[in-house]
Amino acid sequence: MLCDDLKEKLALGFVDLILVIDIDELAVKCDIKSIVLEAGYEFIYYTDTLEFRYYYENNLRNRDNKKVFVLADAEKYIPYDIQKRFYMVEIGYSTFFYNLDVAAIRESKIVEDRLLYIAYQNHFGGKLNYNQTIQFIKNEMHSRNNANEYVDVLSTEIRCLLTSNPGYREWYRIAFLWANIRHIVNRGYSDKDINILFKEVNGIFKNWMLENYKSLSANPISESPVMVYRSNDYISGKSKKAALIVIDGMSIENWQLLKQSLYPLTKMKENYAFSLLPSITSISRKAIFSGSLPVKQADLFGLSDEKSLWIQYWKAKGYFENDIFYGRGFNVELPYNTRIAGIIINDVDDAMHGQVFGSEGMNLNVSLFAKKGEINNLVDRLLKSNFDIYLTADHGNLEAIGIGKVTNEGLNTEATSQRARAYKAFADTGKIRSIDGVFQYPGYYLPKDFEYYLCDENLAFANKGKTIVCHGGMSVEEVIVPFIEIRSK
Repeated sequence: MLCDDLKEKLALGFVDLILVIDIDELAVKCDIKSIVLEAGYEFIYYTDTLEFRYYYENNLRNRDNKKVFVLADAEKYIPYDIQKRFYMVEIGYSTFFYNLDVAAIRESKIVEDRLLYIAYQNHFGGKLNYNQTIQFIKNEMHSRNNANEYVDVLSTEIRCLLTSNPGYREWYRIAFLWANIRHIVNRGYSDKDINILFKEVNGIFKNWMLENYKSLSANPISESPVMVYRSNDYISGKSKKAALIVIDGMSIENWQLLKQSLYPLTKMKENYAFSLLPSITSISRKAIFSGSLPVKQADLFGLSDEKSLWIQYWKAKGYFENDIFYGRGFNVELPYNTRIAGIIINDVDDAMHGQVFGSEGMNLNVSLFAKKGEINNLVDRLLKSNFDIYLTADHGNLEAIGIGKVTNEGLNTEATSQRARAYKAFADTGKIRSIDGVFQYPGYYLPKDFEYYLCDENLAFANKGKTIVCHGGMSVEEVIVPFIEIRSK
């Protein structure tokens, strides 16, 4: 509904050159790029005045009938002659929530703008001042009726995307919408049953992955790494001084909680990337730090060479070894001459593996983690030291039900996780093949001297009937992870 209202204000199809100033990032959150491309426009992020001037002089100044949509934030300087040439629109909270106090909305660190829009449409009172807006957001926005309507709206959008022959960009959008649904349901705001939608999403995703995942690495990395192992390549093309923060095990749903502690103190560009499969730390996180696929690595299931692979990658890019940092935790001390920093945060993964209360408990742990402010402090220190910050995860997580442990496998097995198993090629795999709810993964990007088996749907190699939070499989929740670029406001 918010996105439909937004589209009406953009004059798509009526004018050829449109420049939108996205004051509160509502256009980004409504996936305006997909809308614009579908309408036949070229889409451009306005990130640098000189860069856009070059594009304008060479492609637009003396040309007519070219449809271009430019998206900029409020901080960017737009030259007067370009303003005059374009149809300019400012989009922000004041555009849609004129009866609410905008300062209160921003201070409340709203993540679910579309839920706010639904609550606003269902509010029949008059104009609210600052304190009244705070109370409205705190007490009314997440009411059961509003939350259920929000889940229905997102579910409808997901089902439309599922029938559109989705590519990887559409799966990013589906993963984002699905994470928002899970966020609302797992926090108890909505009582909607989403099990059927879970099966639809992950059933179609599994078929798509088995058909398309093998060619995913061939996609260009202009907007995001696409796959997490290309993170270093993406960063090296954009930054001379950068910090990569990898929050082990963080799903998009977890990120919805974490980013509230950062917003609005920082400016964030949110995108996504695909984990490596099986979606476990030794495979996917090491792929991030090494910048290479698992098939090219000597030790598939170990992490002892992760640091040396990180240093090796950046030395090959022309950095000296004392320019390069690798460390763990929020309180890392970077040498003054550091130009490239890789930082691992284990708190989310630790909460997952010690979790006894399922997704609800996971949400509580991540909320407490965010409130401690350690991620804010780390980001603030890095920004003050003039680092470009990139934040991602090696894999997400999923609440799963145990189907029984696999035991007595002997020395021919690598026990990888509670959702994945790997067997040396000559091992007897008859037992695992006979288990309902387990399928063989073709091993794309992996060494061929192993056979790989994953749990289907939300099943896990745990005590039968036990609910756990884990990873390793092929679900949307585990495979598609956030990829965030952060800078100072």
